Amino acid sequence: MARLLSAGQGQSRWGHWSGRAWSSWPPLPGWGLGHSPAKEWRRSQSSATTATIAVLIFLFSAGVKGDEGVPAPAGTIKGEGVAAGVHGEGGKIKIQVPTYEADATYMRQLAAVTGADRALNWYGDPCYKNWPGINCDGNGRMVGINTSAQGLGGWVPSTKGDDALSWVTELDLHFNELSGPLSVLALPRLNSLYLDGNLFTSLWKFQARDDDINDHLLRALARAGVLDLANNHLTGPVPETFLSPSMQRLNLSNNCLNGSISFIENLPGLAEIRLDNNDFNMLLPDLDEHMLPVVFSVAHNHLTGVVPSSLPRILSSGSSVSLSGNLL
Repeated sequence: MARLLSAGQGQSRWGHWSGRAWSSWPPLPGWGLGHSPAKEWRRSQSSATTATIAVLIFLFSAGVKGDEGVPAPAGTIKGEGVAAGVHGEGGKIKIQVPTYEADATYMRQLAAVTGADRALNWYGDPCYKNWPGINCDGNGRMVGINTSAQGLGGWVPSTKGDDALSWVTELDLHFNELSGPLSVLALPRLNSLYLDGNLFTSLWKFQARDDDINDHLLRALARAGVLDLANNHLTGPVPETFLSPSMQRLNLSNNCLNGSISFIENLPGLAEIRLDNNDFNMLLPDLDEHMLPVVFSVAHNHLTGVVPSSLPRILSSGSSVSLSGNLL
């Protein structure tokens, strides 16, 4: 402070420095003996610190709350030394909560069988430790998983029988080396599913007429707005019971799927249909008059029959249509 005052020969609008105290005449309103700008600054800093501590005490005494003021669920982990934490980041208060127990248990299994524990350092509590590629809400529930192109292998465990991942809206595992039949994934809030570029061999082992466990997967896929399963080793037909009024993008290209593609009639909201490079081998269906996809690609299959009357209508709208490499 002495350095700053020396530029004005020890003078300022407050007075002058006399070695130990400030002198100013006349005194500023509300100031008494012993007051100084330095003291006032320290007093204001002390008040701000006290206010911050009071806020934190209130948060923990009231209970750490998540999104929309909902308390953390009863299933949160207790007994691993994990508790809610408050951390400063960029001048903001960030509250971290432990992961919901069913989510944490499933994610540790997924980490172990796919090698994500080593590849992505998935150890400890997923939400509290901020696992790479994992998004959690304020209640410790998993809402997004993105591990694309991380060299993961093995298989994807089933979520059947518990509440694991029931708040996940996006699951992105594309461009890895995951293989085998895709297990049952009960994801009631799923909106986007990206599994392209893996080695999955089957997704369709279910029977909609009974309670076959794979029917959970069918219902989860039907709720998705985006379904990308391209570049896998999928075989067999797509079931006629596969339907979704909300799906907008479907990509099953570059697999070994066969049978009819009439299931697309059950997907009226599709703006993008990619079924090319498979073994579909029946008639090309006539699309509903209200269905107007921007992309319609069924090239390099074994589709037969005549080109339906709906195709010229789709072409006239400026859409991209590819039918080459079939028996039409």
